[in-house]
Amino acid sequence: MGGERAQARKLRRAWQLLIGSFGASAVPVYGAIKSPLSQPRNLVGGHVVSAIVGVTTYQLLHGYLWLAASVAVATAIAVMHATKTLHPPGGVTALIAVIGSTKIHALGYLMRLCQPEPAPL
Repeated sequence: MGGERAQARKLRRAWQLLIGSFGASAVPVYGAIKSPLSQPRNLVGGHVVSAIVGVTTYQLLHGYLWLAASVAVATAIAVMHATKTLHPPGGVTALIAVIGSTKIHALGYLMRLCQPEPAPL
């Protein structure tokens, strides 16, 4: 019984991290509809680019979590600028890939497929 509770807590924590990025995306998408940062290209592209950057950074620097977290977010911002897919909540996606639970780390590049996106209006 105790093992099931611990496992449920871990799963809940993993979903809480993913939902954080979802909530952060909802603000520009629903609150600033005409903003360039909330357009479909930026919304989807920003999260995809950031997830790839975050997972790659974690795989390279997982022994130094503090460094991996800061490098992932900074690099995600730079790559989003370079690809013209800047979406501020994308930084959260990169951070989640680094500081997430072992289940999130085990997903690797599949993490991007498991993250919900808000439905556009």
